[in-house]
Amino acid sequence: MTRDEKAYIQFNYEWTPADPPVVPASLLECRERLHRLGLIGVYPDGIGFGNISVKLPKSGQDGRTPRFVISGTATGSFPKLGPEHFAEVTAFD
Repeated sequence: MTRDEKAYIQFNYEWTPADPPVVPASLLECRERLHRLGLIGVYPDGIGFGNISVKLPKSGQDGRTPRFVISGTATGSFPKLGPEHFAEVTAFD
């Protein structure tokens, strides 16, 4: 099976530079366990698979804005991730 870049990244984004997000320790532990089990990794052709995310408490003045933290694209080869490998999504449609 071959994959091209269009099949690999299927979203548009607006990036705002910021410090790495706070990533719950439970998400990091779960991600490491999934990587050990081979459920997160890299295909033989070098394409990574298995992003992981978690919903965070809602934010905003009214406390109703949903947000989440998600692992970065192409991090499947790393056995362990740190906060610098995640992004916090604060708006989506």
